[in-house]
Amino acid sequence: MANPVMHFEVIARDRAKLRGFYGKLFGWSEQDYPDAEYTILQSGAGMGIDFAVGSTMSGLATGPTIYVAVDDVAQMLAGVRQEAGVNVVQEPYEIPGMGEFAVFTDPEGNRIGLWKMPEAQ
Repeated sequence: MANPVMHFEVIARDRAKLRGFYGKLFGWSEQDYPDAEYTILQSGAGMGIDFAVGSTMSGLATGPTIYVAVDDVAQMLAGVRQEAGVNVVQEPYEIPGMGEFAVFTDPEGNRIGLWKMPEAQ
């Protein structure tokens, strides 16, 4: 399948509390990125997608975002900008070693993230 859903995240006012809530509730392991105020939670079951909890420091409002893998974030955003009722809420940015991201809202106001994996070194 082209452009698979890679992970979803929830932006939280209290990241530590929310990551603890989900980790305990579902028994997920945590991979914490304190400098980015971001935690990835994984089931370890070998199926499904990862869940992440980020902080509002990103400038995003609280709530969920679904991330879709793309080959070119800028090119995909150019197509997004052509559609009526969408809004780019986070311009492309790169996190070293993790990839390039951008976020937009669809015509219904749902947040969708675009994610390009880093180039193999």
